[in-house]
Amino acid sequence: MRNLAGLILLLLYCLTVKPQAAIINTFAGNGFVSYSGENVKGTTSLVSSKAVAYDSSKSLLYFTNLNRVRVLDCTTGLVNSIAGTATGGYNVDNIIATGAQLSGPLGVAVDNVNNLVYIADSGNHRIRVVNRTSNIISTFAGNGTIGYNSDNIIATNAQLNRPIGIAVDNVNNLVYIVDSDNHRIRVVNRTSNIISTFAGTGVYGYNGDNIIATNAQLNRPIGIAVDNVCSHC
Repeated sequence: MRNLAGLILLLLYCLTVKPQAAIINTFAGNGFVSYSGENVKGTTSLVSSKAVAYDSSKSLLYFTNLNRVRVLDCTTGLVNSIAGTATGGYNVDNIIATGAQLSGPLGVAVDNVNNLVYIADSGNHRIRVVNRTSNIISTFAGNGTIGYNSDNIIATNAQLNRPIGIAVDNVNNLVYIVDSDNHRIRVVNRTSNIISTFAGTGVYGYNGDNIIATNAQLNRPIGIAVDNVCSHC
């Protein structure tokens, strides 16, 4: 599948479906747009949720929420912020994540092996990462300047252009980035911290299939998913 390998979910609430009974229930949110505070029930109001990621090992559902990333504990039903503040922007890295500003994050991914949460900090043109053990946030990729400068460089020296999706491949120690307005899928090798283009030429459009991925045009890709079993992305 091209461009829509994953989906950014435009959610005001998160829903659960019981396929055996064909019953749908509200899991998070109540349909009203507002910020309801911390350590509150998941069925309180949410604000502009656009991406979700589930950590099945801990029963935690992460989601973007305006300028925050929040987590719903599916065991207790409580919601808390893990990153971001009420104010959009960028202030600093290497601080407690709930003191760091984000700018309209549009993607989130979980690495439950290393206890990390990756955030597509779209308006800041960065990929941020939160260490859930220390709760410290840092920049994983992007230098904060919009654009495209080069490949095969240290990821934090690379320019990104509105990244909006992330996927983690723990088997190969890779992180894939949907570099949407650069019309590319980028990949960072976490061993070397080198970023390169996985798919796309940087020119938007469609020029055919069954060609080398870096010769294929993409048009503002919006999501990605990794299949570790079949080594597909």
